[in-house]
Amino acid sequence: MGKIARRLRCEYVIRFEDDGKFYFLLETRSGYEEHFARCGWYVVSQTDFNSRLTIGMGLYESGNLAGFMYRLDSGSCIRAIQENRHRAAWIIN
Repeated sequence: MGKIARRLRCEYVIRFEDDGKFYFLLETRSGYEEHFARCGWYVVSQTDFNSRLTIGMGLYESGNLAGFMYRLDSGSCIRAIQENRHRAAWIIN
C-alpha cells in the first residue's frame, strides 16, 4: 500500500473490507484508475460526488486488507463527507 500512497498525489480516503471490496472518495483528476490497476485493485462502480471528487467501489485481488488508507491535505474530502453524509455513509459507518 505504500507504493500507491506515494503515487496518488491527491486527497483520498479508501476503506478496505476484508472480503475483497474497497470504497473510495478522491480527487477526480488524479489518475487513480491506472494506479489502482497496478496494485490489482479494480473499479467496479464510480460516480461524481461533487465537482471535485469521485466516489466509488472496487475489488482487490490479493492480500488481506482491512481498514483505511488516506491523505487529507486541505480537508476537502472530510468537508464533503460531513456535508453529504447520506452519500458517503460507507466511510463513516
